[in-house]
Amino acid sequence: MLLRWPERWAQSRAKLGQTLISRGSIVEPPVVTELRDVFHTLVDAAGLASGAQSWAQPPFDPTDGKSMLCLLTDPTGARCEYAPNPGPWREYLDLEHSTCYNDSNHWNALTDGLIKYVHRDCQG
Repeated sequence: MLLRWPERWAQSRAKLGQTLISRGSIVEPPVVTELRDVFHTLVDAAGLASGAQSWAQPPFDPTDGKSMLCLLTDPTGARCEYAPNPGPWREYLDLEHSTCYNDSNHWNALTDGLIKYVHRDCQG
């Protein structure tokens, strides 16, 4: 996942006392992101995160995703204070390819960003 932020946004964060990582930095595993984090990142960037509980019905669940903006201030993910889903960043992902897509191929996987364990249940 690549993130690039406008200079004005970085300057606004600096006024709040937040130091961002340098452009070109790489956030290393065990911090892993996925598609569900994109929505939360956009909500946070738009400044809607603090009121997210009021417009989200039902409220966000901790498994819904997190804003990747916290990784710009703390690339370890230890201090993610994203209002809807506060707490440390996830260290692994549970992946699944269900039989609803293909009756002959079903698999589950678990990854920490470095190693992926895959269990296949293929028929035929």
